[in-house]
Formats: sequence, C-alpha cells, structure tokens
Amino acid sequence: MFKKLFFAVMLSIFLFALPVHAEERISNFVSNIKINSDATFHVQEKINYDFGESEKHGIYRDIPYEYNINGKKYSIDIDNISVADENNNAINFVVDNSNGQKNIKIGDADVLLTGQKIYVIDYDIKYGINYFEDHDELYWNVTGNDWDVAIDNVSASIDLPNSSAFEDSQIACYTGFFGSTDECSSFEFKFLSNTKDQVNGATFSATLLNANDGMTVVFGFAKNIVPMVERVKLPVWQMILFLFGLPIATFVIMFCLWYFKGRDKNFHDPIIAQYDSPDNLPPGIVGTILDEKVDKQDISSEIIYMAIAGYFKINRIENKILVFKTVDYQLDKLKDADDNLKKYQKTLFNAFFKNGTSIKLSDLKYTLYEDFKTADKEMYNFVVDNEYFVKNPATAKSIYYLIGIAFIALAVFIFSFSLFAVTNLVISGIIIIIFSFFMAQKTIKGVKTRNYILGLKEYIRVAEKERIKFHNAPEKNPQTFEKFLPYAIVFKLENQWAKQFEGIYLEQPTWYSGANLATFSAVSFVSDLNNFGSLANTSFAKNSGSSSGFGGGSSGGGFGGGGGGSW
Repeated sequence: MFKKLFFAVMLSIFLFALPVHAEERISNFVSNIKINSDATFHVQEKINYDFGESEKHGIYRDIPYEYNINGKKYSIDIDNISVADENNNAINFVVDNSNGQKNIKIGDADVLLTGQKIYVIDYDIKYGINYFEDHDELYWNVTGNDWDVAIDNVSASIDLPNSSAFEDSQIACYTGFFGSTDECSSFEFKFLSNTKDQVNGATFSATLLNANDGMTVVFGFAKNIVPMVERVKLPVWQMILFLFGLPIATFVIMFCLWYFKGRDKNFHDPIIAQYDSPDNLPPGIVGTILDEKVDKQDISSEIIYMAIAGYFKINRIENKILVFKTVDYQLDKLKDADDNLKKYQKTLFNAFFKNGTSIKLSDLKYTLYEDFKTADKEMYNFVVDNEYFVKNPATAKSIYYLIGIAFIALAVFIFSFSLFAVTNLVISGIIIIIFSFFMAQKTIKGVKTRNYILGLKEYIRVAEKERIKFHNAPEKNPQTFEKFLPYAIVFKLENQWAKQFEGIYLEQPTWYSGANLATFSAVSFVSDLNNFGSLANTSFAKNSGSSSGFGGGSSGGGFGGGGGGSW
C-alpha cells in the first residue's frame, strides 16, 4: 500500500514539474492607415507574432479583395505589397491569388523560427472608400476574423489627408467573433491642434481577442475630403459604344431568334364560342397550351376534374376551438387510377393516396413536391408529344431567361468597375428576359388549338345578357356547371361562371360534401373550392424555409479582414 502511494506522489510531482509549452499567439497587432488625397490609402500592419517553443518557418496573412455584402459583390485593389522586420530589413514572401484573397506567405522554408518575431506588412488599397449622400467612410476590418491564434492587443490609427469638421465626423469600433456588435475598449478622434472642431484622424484599440475574433473600425468624415473614384474610366467614345452597342446588338439577335425560332405561325382564324374542350383535353393541358406554362390553376383544375370524374370525394371538415374556426379537407378514394387518366393525372392521383385511401390535405403540406415536379414534366412532355409545341415550352423559355439573368449577374459582379458596363449589361439582360417569354413556339396544330381554347374561354366568360348571340349553347343545368367548372378555374373565371348558375345550382354535388346546405349556392361553393385549391397546392409546394458601418456594423464587416496563422 505504501509503495503504491509513494509511486502516485512521485508521478504527480513529475507531471507538475514538466514545462508548460506556450501556445502561439500575437502579442501585438498595430495597423496604421493613411488615407491619401486621391481616395487610395496605405496600410501598414506591424504584427508581433510569438511562436512559443514551436518551430515554424514564418506566418501567412490572407487579405480579401472580393466581397459579397448584402447580396452585392464588390472588389478592391491591393497593390505594392512588401514585408520587412522591425529594422526595415526585407523578409522573403510570396503572394498568391485564390478564392478572392491575397494570400501572403512570409518566411523561408529553410529556416526555422521560435519565440517572438515582428513582421511589418505594407500595402496600398484602391476603391476601399464607401460613398454616401451625407458622408464618406472607411469601414475596415483591421485584423480579420480568420486568425488561428489569439491576439493580446490590437490598435489602429487612421489619418485623413485633410481635416474634417467635427460635426460631420463619426467613428465606431467593433470586436469579437464575425457579426459581433461588441464595442472596442477605446476609440477616439484625433483633432487638428487643440481646437476640438477639426478632425484629422482617429485611433482604436482592443484587447484579448480569441482565435477567430477580430477588430473592425468605421471612420466617417465629411464629403469632398477625398474624391469619388469610379472603378474604371473609359474614353467617351468607348462609353457610348459600350452603352448602346451591346443592347442594340442583343435586341437584333433576340428579334431574329424569336422571328425564326419562337414566333407562332400567324393564322387569322376568327375566335368563335366553343362548347367543349379541343380534342377532349383535360383542363390542365388547356391551361398549359394557353399560357405556355404549368401553374397552380392547372393543378387545382386537375384535382377538381378528377373528383368530378368520380375518382375521389372531397369532404370539407370544419373545426371550432372557442371562437376560432379552422377548415381542412379530406379526400376519400373511390376507385383506382385507370387508363382514362393521362400519365400526369395518374401521378397526381397516386401522390395523394400513396399512404392510404383517406387523407387530409393538412397532413400533406409540403410533402408532394417531388411528385409535382414529375407531373409538371409529364404535362410538358404531353404537349410536345401530341405536337402542340415544337419543343418543351418551359425549356425554350428558361434557356433564354437564364442567359438574361447571367447578363444581370455579370453586371452585379463588375458593379464597381464601370457604371456604363453595368447599365448596358442590365439593359441587355432585360431584353433577353422579355424575349424569353415569347420563345415557346407552337406548331400549326398548337396555334389552331389555342384559338379553339380562346373560344371556350369566351363562352365561359360572357355574361348571361350576352349569351343571346351564341347558337346551340349547352343547356344551363348543374351538369353543364360541373363540366366546365375545371376549365373556368384554369381561365380564372370560376366566380363569373358561378354567378351565371346562381339560383340553378342549388345542391352540393355527389363528389363533394360539407357545405352548409341551408346557404348552399354556386357562388359560395366555388369560393370554398378556391380555398380547397389553395390548400391542395401547398401539398405540392416546396418547403422554404455595401452598407454603412454605423447603426448596423459588426466585427468582420466592411472591407479588409481575412486572417492568418503560422506555417
């Protein structure tokens, strides 16, 4: 027992006697920024890096030159990089550009270092000043938030080329993790002489920054201290050519593409009232041919269409909790999908009843998105396979739409380079996007079918007093109401259609239950179906779930930043 105790005591003494290895850290980080009269500024960083007992070759410093701020892309120029020691002796370094950063690798692969080493990094910045209506501003991430080591002390100093009136000047300083709004330990103006009314700079400091913490400073000063500098200035003739040349060329190209590849053949068939669907097409396909896209009205109409056809029954469920009322709908399957349904209709039908023969719409919210995508694709395939369109209308439109978006995205990317370039790229992108909506070309059969559909829409649309001009129109009865109701939904005319049957359609149909029989009417029934359609469409929906540094600034905001470590 005594031997075990003696051994434990000696082991403890031995462990406590082992030397404690100091971790790498930055004991002092000093940044001096001098803003020049041409709106560029010079940055000098004096970094006292303590390697402790680790043997390393040197450090690396990463400084971003590309930024995404509030959804907009910006860039600055970083030039004239140099590295020296505290005695101004040059130190080996290499610079690499990657991922929108200047990667400065400092040191010698043949030399190992321990203990403390001072690195002085100098560089020039262009396009780093932010311009606002009432002030100009340097919003600068002094240290960056990507250092692998802690920083004991940070200080920064900013000097203006000319003094700014005190009332037009403002400062802020943030420290901590990226996005932190904690204030620095101190920050104050530097005044010209002792007047306290003219500011010529500012100082900032912070202590005890953990790894991945940083210090960001904001210095706002009066307008016209520095000029507003555009990123690129082109000769006037180039500006004019670039501003008008690309949009005009884009319009000419898109017009030719539309004329030969997107324009429908021009038939002058008169639009006359029709009393049936062309080729007995279901309402969803009618809607797709009419507006060249599959939308929520098409899906809603197909659901009502299949219920009317006897494949399932819609039951309205009303729940009351105190004074609150909620409405849900239950679908009860009456028969299986058969060959009377199109492929996409079977996809929709089977999507509803994949987990049983009786389901509630509230239980299906956001669960059938993949089924909708499949049905959507099948509907487009149907109109192409049956020769209503030359090619998939969604694809024909989206290709040009995405090209237009790409033009605008490029404009955002080069925003800081040239206002003229941005303007003509945006105009060209808008031209392409506008033309994209007209690039779904119908076949001759498709054009004639669309004219027929417009005749059906005309029949459903007109008021009762205008029907006298129609010949051989269907009799107004509940069967006619139900037959054309899905098509009225596609045309967004269901309310007008219901008003025409007010006083005739007086009882709920066999495929629907839950309405208040005492107050049942065609208008109230259609209103309820609209509510049903909106809820049904949630089953197929997808579940989603440069700024000033004052008032909304944070650590890691603005330009500058990056980080570093040892190697």
